[in-house]
Amino acid sequence: MDREQLLDIARREMAQQVSHQEREPGWVLRHGSGTARLALELRKALLPADGDIDDTLYAAALFHDCGKYADAHQAHAQAGSQRARQLLAGVVQAQELDVICHAILVHDKRKAQPYTQLEYLLQDADILDHMGSIEIWLNFNYSARTGRDAAFSAEFYESREFRDMTDMNRSLLNYSQSVIAFQEKLEFALLFAERFRRECDGRLDYLVAHRQ
Repeated sequence: MDREQLLDIARREMAQQVSHQEREPGWVLRHGSGTARLALELRKALLPADGDIDDTLYAAALFHDCGKYADAHQAHAQAGSQRARQLLAGVVQAQELDVICHAILVHDKRKAQPYTQLEYLLQDADILDHMGSIEIWLNFNYSARTGRDAAFSAEFYESREFRDMTDMNRSLLNYSQSVIAFQEKLEFALLFAERFRRECDGRLDYLVAHRQ
């Protein structure tokens, strides 16, 4: 499987795709490529002897949100599975294509039933790619595109919505190592948010707190 060819197909399909009104065009391409790299990193750490799944894992992760459109009326996982089958027909072998499309179909149906290791890896990588510095970008982007100010972004990290979201996403992870990575990313975002709140208020006392 030629990953450069897959990337070319993904760029043509998703570079300008609008998946959310509050996100930049092409978010699904960046998220897909980030999720693909994360999925491979998780596989190497968790299943070092299973490198034979890397190509199908990469393809499933890269295209997992290709069916997500802001104005869509169909569930994005189902739409993505169907679209990936169209895009990759003749590019990958039929058996590999079935694995890819099924992984896309179930990537958002976490804890619903037993899945393959490839599907678990995709599910965890998808969650992890929304956390850490990427989560900060999503928060700022949302605020800017919906006419909110910096204080709104800062306050979000203290909200019940944020706590509930992170608690739910953590609970949906499949591997303990994914939970560790999730927690590290969360702690980074919270540390950033604390400094951001202070700087929004024109304060320098975070410098003292940092030295302590």
